[in-house]
Amino acid sequence: MVMSSALRSGRGAVRRRLIAGFYAVLGKVNKRSAASLVALKVSFIISKRSILSLTPGALCKGLRVLSDPRGRWIVPEPTVTTETEKQFVYGITDIMKILPHRYPFLLVDRITELEPEKRIVGLKNVTINEEFFQGHFPGAPVMPGVLIVEAMAQVGGILIYRDMPKHNEKLIYFSGIESAKFRRPVLPGDQLVMEVEVVSRRNNFGKMAGRATVEGKLAAEAVMMFAIVDRPEK
Repeated sequence: MVMSSALRSGRGAVRRRLIAGFYAVLGKVNKRSAASLVALKVSFIISKRSILSLTPGALCKGLRVLSDPRGRWIVPEPTVTTETEKQFVYGITDIMKILPHRYPFLLVDRITELEPEKRIVGLKNVTINEEFFQGHFPGAPVMPGVLIVEAMAQVGGILIYRDMPKHNEKLIYFSGIESAKFRRPVLPGDQLVMEVEVVSRRNNFGKMAGRATVEGKLAAEAVMMFAIVDRPEK
């Protein structure tokens, strides 16, 4: 698009007002606004240079299309343009094809983000039907902290297993846990969001850092070391 003469002339006040107004609008939409604008064929990325490449008329037209007649902001689903798979990645059926764990010790329900060999995000929907709630504790159910760490390890395990040749012939064991901290209890009805990142990896050994949150609040964190071994023959 062609710059307007006001923007081309470099008037700082005009630039500042345009940028401030644009970011104020983005604050009302949400972090996925860039995808919305792309979907509406308003061709820019979120940066000062790209904003200034638009005429004021084109910018205003694009922003008006983002709202419906009632003034509510319309934000379509984002389009993935990076290596990270941002949307739905693995459901429970896919997870069971990767992890060797089974009920009642399968503690991952869904993988929502995955950056190969680097980072993964998974969900655990905690329900009162979990077997451990029968004894931990009667009348005051709380998910055991060791199982939160186990759930984070299983999320990290998916990241390791998925790229492993003949992964059905291998098992991943804990070789150590460091800096485990528990910030708040996890209760029935909570959705545990677990983010795990690879800290280091060498051959059959590695280290991962995990964080578990509920509604955006930190519930637990730990650094987990692991070792990959051959699965014992039956």
